[in-house]
Amino acid sequence: MKEFSFDPAKVAVTMKYVLNSDLPPVAIKSDENVLFYMVLKDMSRDPAKYPIHIEVTTADIEKQPIALSVDVQSNEH
Repeated sequence: MKEFSFDPAKVAVTMKYVLNSDLPPVAIKSDENVLFYMVLKDMSRDPAKYPIHIEVTTADIEKQPIALSVDVQSNEH
């Protein structure tokens, strides 16, 4: 979280993606979940498929969460 200047004591970061509109979002909670997501993205022929939804929530309950959608591309060398 240092890359984004987030203090882990002050924010909570949640990452999710949707496999199918009929299913609930899948939460990314571990390194294994990240690896599975990267394999899933590599198997897809559509780069816009399975965008990650990132929510950053501050400890201050009066502030609204910040929701970002990003598309993670894997780079194989």
